[in-house]
Amino acid sequence: TKASLTAGGVGGTCVLRGCVPKKLLVYGSEFSTSFEDSHGFGWEDFDKPKHSWESLIAAKNNEINRLTGIYKRILENNNVELIEGRGELVDAHTVSVDGKTYTAKYIMIATGGLPFVPDMPGKDLVITSDDALD
Repeated sequence: TKASLTAGGVGGTCVLRGCVPKKLLVYGSEFSTSFEDSHGFGWEDFDKPKHSWESLIAAKNNEINRLTGIYKRILENNNVELIEGRGELVDAHTVSVDGKTYTAKYIMIATGGLPFVPDMPGKDLVITSDDALD
């Protein structure tokens, strides 16, 4: 069994640039109010915590790398040969990835996708999920 993934990486948009990083950043943003609210639940005064954007991004990236490693191990444990790169379907049983040809009884294609910003007024102010969460 062989698998070919686009340059996006194992885990797809949700894990790499979508749901997972968004949730990690949202969770990180919500702690500030929890520290403030804790006084009403018996917590004594303490120094106001400081936030480090660099530490938050590093923690997000570590979690994404951990999840990607899990997905790669699942593929490996199920005898899936992972071939990462740009691919082109040659015929029903052949794919070319970065100039190298592979044949198999079954070929799974994970095409992925790219964010798109339509031509509209203000498009220069728009960022995509790749820009925000990568």
